[in-house]
Amino acid sequence: MRTHELVARKRHGVIVLVLAVLGLAAIPAAGAAKPIREFFAAEPTLLAAGSGCPFAVELRPTSEGATSTRTEFSDGTVVIKSNMRQTVTNLESGASLEVKDAGIVRETYDAAANDLHIEFSGQTIFYFFPGDQGPFGEVGEHGGLYRVVGHVTETWDLDQDLITSFSFQGQATELCSQLD
Repeated sequence: MRTHELVARKRHGVIVLVLAVLGLAAIPAAGAAKPIREFFAAEPTLLAAGSGCPFAVELRPTSEGATSTRTEFSDGTVVIKSNMRQTVTNLESGASLEVKDAGIVRETYDAAANDLHIEFSGQTIFYFFPGDQGPFGEVGEHGGLYRVVGHVTETWDLDQDLITSFSFQGQATELCSQLD
């Protein structure tokens, strides 16, 4: 996954979830195993130059006691909820900005295709590597860093380690130019 579950790539900053907004309250079927719920503290994410912006970037939670909740259901679906603020910093110039990060992520794994389907609603930061499909088409040589407010669906091809589709309804704001 491109959120906290797949730490190898950590595609998204801390993703925020507001379950009530989507009405995605998952109710296990009778006799199904109880969901597994974990709480975890939000941690800083470092993006090397070319992994979002032409310069190195740090995403640092700034909310006191910022935590997220990860719930895994018996069908393999994962829901992540979070609500915090993050400071996004250009590590070369020191320029930074603070953003609200709040929403819900729902991840579903497709074993036949080895794809992860991600649905997000709320406001958060998405970062993309060169060749990924981003909010406005294929991402260029330095990657992309966007704040998205609204609803997103994306597919991550795990064989290619590539986001092969990304669509959104709402607003996407490119952040690198604001940090330059």
